[in-house]
Amino acid sequence: MAADLVVGIDIGMTGTGVAYKSKSDKEPTALTWGKDAKVPTRLFYSDRHQPPKLVGWGLEVPDDSVKPFTTREWFKVDFGNKEVDQAHIESLYIDFLGCLYRELRDHQLTPEILGTKPFEECTIDFLFSVPATWDPALVNNFKQLISNAGYDHVKDHTAHVTMTEPQAVAAFHMCGSESSDRTKDGDKVLIIDAGGGTTDFCLLKLKDKFHGTSEVQKSSQAIEIQPVSAREIGSVNIDNDFEDLVKEHAKSHSGLLHISPEEVAWNIRCTDRYRDRKHEFGPEGFEDAIFPISSEIIQGKSGSLSGIDPFILTDTTMASLFDAQIFQLKGEITILLHEFESMQANTDSGRNYVILAGGLGSSRYFKGKVQQLVSESLAELAGKTEVFTLDKPRLAGTPVGDLGFLTFTQTTTFSPDLPREKRIWEVAILTSSESDTERLMVEDNCRIREILKINLSRAPESFESTGPREALSRLHLARKPDVVIEVTVVARVELATIEFQWIDSNGFRCSDPISIPTGYERLPSTGQSAVYELS
Repeated sequence: MAADLVVGIDIGMTGTGVAYKSKSDKEPTALTWGKDAKVPTRLFYSDRHQPPKLVGWGLEVPDDSVKPFTTREWFKVDFGNKEVDQAHIESLYIDFLGCLYRELRDHQLTPEILGTKPFEECTIDFLFSVPATWDPALVNNFKQLISNAGYDHVKDHTAHVTMTEPQAVAAFHMCGSESSDRTKDGDKVLIIDAGGGTTDFCLLKLKDKFHGTSEVQKSSQAIEIQPVSAREIGSVNIDNDFEDLVKEHAKSHSGLLHISPEEVAWNIRCTDRYRDRKHEFGPEGFEDAIFPISSEIIQGKSGSLSGIDPFILTDTTMASLFDAQIFQLKGEITILLHEFESMQANTDSGRNYVILAGGLGSSRYFKGKVQQLVSESLAELAGKTEVFTLDKPRLAGTPVGDLGFLTFTQTTTFSPDLPREKRIWEVAILTSSESDTERLMVEDNCRIREILKINLSRAPESFESTGPREALSRLHLARKPDVVIEVTVVARVELATIEFQWIDSNGFRCSDPISIPTGYERLPSTGQSAVYELS
């Protein structure tokens, strides 16, 4: 079942990270985009065409020959917002996903990565993570956009939405990161994935390690203490607030500008100087950053004689921008930290860890504030609680091993006189809100979700061993033993669906994948699934 290549994709508000892992790789590897770990999540459209024509994306900024053009970014925050034209947002997503797919196919996934096979002949699993705020219906919409962009159009290429973003961080931490060496069985882990547009929370307890054939089976298991939660708070809000400050400064000199104060603020926001100050900001602060209004923005005056004061960003101002976002997260973080105390009352073992990830979460200033909150909230446990930043957050989108797959074996029998082409096995998939599997078949506890006909005409066969009767059957003195066929049921658990497929002992598919939605009334959100033979 192992793919030649697994590609993890995390489409963030401002940047998109991609990582891959081949069969021979021990750990996932992040793709780079120039000197950056992420490609900007943005698109460029020429305004000369109606409708506007896509002329660039990511780092491919159009040159002056195609001006005027419009930049489209931050569309992630509007996905699913009923007050925004969803057809337009979906078209932006498809354009960006399509550009990314073609870049991966044509340039990034080189022969050195793919090995001996060309791209079209490789078995590739594309795995996407999504914000914890997305409901199953929105996840399904996103999966359709992924398909429309071409990720599953090639034979043996599949696309899956397997985890929320904080769950992806947890999977990477447990399965392949250097930080996983710090944690052990019985430890409690709070993940704070603070990105561009959302901050997701995941509270886990690590359980005993177990053994198996995959790297994941040899890693720690984790139990979610509380459901994944999220807030629409992120680093983009810091950028917006900074832009507002610059805009107010520029308004006081609007008579000297031939472009709007909004454009002045946008231009300064996009400078490397501002981005560097924000990314490198720590508890120690920094020297004042001066942003002059460049001469080409000033009408009929040189920059030195314009009379426009430069905008000055102090570390105090930067701290206030960060604090405004952290303040909104403080309450939820405090509640989750207090869960450490509740769990500690029931056990004497284990330490507590707070793992920070995402663009905002990787900030040293943000880490310092969380450490301060730990000291204030956990007086007795502060010494047993460590805060650290995920060592390679850009790899969090790529799980290691067979994460997301469940397999089990089923056996059925047929009469030896039945022709091969008539070996059709009827199987029912049941759904239930009953958590006790012993009670699944009790009346009113379950319902039949699907009835499938599994074609076993090509499946390898064996025969029941019946002792003396088997010998007699060879002499035509007894009935022939039944034909026995063994198949493997592969279940892939995703955020909005559970997918089933039947594979024979030679590895051939006996059925097309069947996908069961988990977000509809026909399947309760707490539902269990079972597969039963009908014939």
